[in-house]
Amino acid sequence: ELELYRDGHEVGVAMGDLTGTEAQDLVVDLEPDASVVFGSVWTNSQRMDLVPIGGLLVARTETPLRAFLEYRADQGVVLDPATVATGLNYPAAGVDYAEAVAFCEWLTVRERKAGLIRSWQRYRLPTDREWSGWVGLNGETGDTPEQRNHAPSERFPWGTDWPPPPGAGNFADVSAAGFFGGNIIAGYTDGFETTAPVGSFGAAENGLHDLAGNVSEWVQDPYTDGSDGLQVVRGGGWNSAEREVLASGYRNPVPMTAKEGFYGFRYVLEEVGEGN
Repeated sequence: ELELYRDGHEVGVAMGDLTGTEAQDLVVDLEPDASVVFGSVWTNSQRMDLVPIGGLLVARTETPLRAFLEYRADQGVVLDPATVATGLNYPAAGVDYAEAVAFCEWLTVRERKAGLIRSWQRYRLPTDREWSGWVGLNGETGDTPEQRNHAPSERFPWGTDWPPPPGAGNFADVSAAGFFGGNIIAGYTDGFETTAPVGSFGAAENGLHDLAGNVSEWVQDPYTDGSDGLQVVRGGGWNSAEREVLASGYRNPVPMTAKEGFYGFRYVLEEVGEGN
């Protein structure tokens, strides 16, 4: 028996007798299904669009609360959505590093069982360098996020303008003055006091939303060598007003156990060695 795989199709099986030496023609019809097709925009089981970038499929938006609650429910923690401060299409916030990693592992197992991804495909957090590539910072030097931090500070996910142009993202704006007083971006209004529904602002050229603002996004890499327990979040959040913090090259080192209301994540789907 030979298993036959084709992107976007059910797995097929070819069967034949190999005791002889004659060549055999085996024809197997593979039926189209909803499984992943790399190189094209694909929508997964949680209605997340994944965009092809650099050999990966990247979540178009930050992970919404509705998706994270599915994960929590599968762990036996059932929350009444009516008790949640924000709507289900707002980003999952207050998520620490380990929870973001565990979510990716859970989604991998779930979609493998459903036949949507293969045994050699998995979800994970992006690396620091991958995240930099999404905002146009290719060729950064330094072995760790700490060594790559702050460069260049005059570039932002929306371009080079400061203050941000209208619609650039969800930051500490006039709407958030009740939280931050004068520590806001003067004259900038995004209309949201805290977080905004994912995808509320325009996408970058690569199709990704909220690379600046809304929630800061966990990446895989430790800030230094990992011995100090600091991980990295990128992109700034709804609480960010400082030019330095919203710069594309800024890495925010935070404890991996931090569960602030402005930390969330997006994920990627990759192809790895078979069976991993």
